Amino acid sequence: MIKVSNEELSKITQFVAGCNDMINGKFLLADIKITKLLNMIADSDELYSYIKECMTDFDFSRELHRAEVKNRLNNGEFLVPTNPNSLVAFVFCLLVECDAKRMDFYNFISENFASENKSDAYKLFSQKILVPFRDAVASHFATTGATTLEVESMTNSLKNDLKTAPIFEQENSNFVGNFSQNGSAMQNDASAMQTNQNEPVDEKDKIWKEIPNICENIENSVYSERHIKSYLKEELLYILKTIKYCTKYKDVKILSALVTAFDEMSHKFRSVQFVLGELKNKIEFLY
Repeated sequence: MIKVSNEELSKITQFVAGCNDMINGKFLLADIKITKLLNMIADSDELYSYIKECMTDFDFSRELHRAEVKNRLNNGEFLVPTNPNSLVAFVFCLLVECDAKRMDFYNFISENFASENKSDAYKLFSQKILVPFRDAVASHFATTGATTLEVESMTNSLKNDLKTAPIFEQENSNFVGNFSQNGSAMQNDASAMQTNQNEPVDEKDKIWKEIPNICENIENSVYSERHIKSYLKEELLYILKTIKYCTKYKDVKILSALVTAFDEMSHKFRSVQFVLGELKNKIEFLY
């Protein structure tokens, strides 16, 4: 498990979110987002050191030749390196070459990800190159909290509590999965609102205001994770929507219940778990 400072963790989380933004973005805006990603790497000591490590003894020209569609051994496919470190080094070099205009980004996509239109070609590029790159980075820096058994134990009781908590009192008529709505008003637990004397109140208020933005990053990660089934994706997005809504009540118990349920449901998806880590860290400061 890689240990990084909170500041660096925040930068890495923003980088993963930036990858998601590029994955879900438009073909014509890609070059701008490449520059943005490279600037994020340069601004993070941990990301920079990790990629520098991946670059040791790496030969981009050789790996590009091996990967290209025109390589007869590839049977018409673009094949990225299977080793995670080599993959990270490969995609980083590719982005640098495109950003420096030594390689034409749009020609590269047209030649290696041929499709009926540019939008579909870009989607193929994203899934084949950007998604594995994002996942490799997220996996390298991923941190773990409670054990699986602890999470399951907590989640079983918290899910039961959730069933009686109508988070959307007026807006919602469709609670997904186990998170069904009843007719009573949401009750705030006064004890969860007690202020820690060692921590300023305004700092907690700041955290509550940051949570919706963190949820937006997690949503992008859920949208771009191709391995999540549609029904599960719907449930995860609904929980995130609920988390954003419940911040107005500043109820830590409800927030923890939602995050624990989300954590259990998304534990197989490293890219989602990584971005979720920032939200977990914020919750710790609210107690």
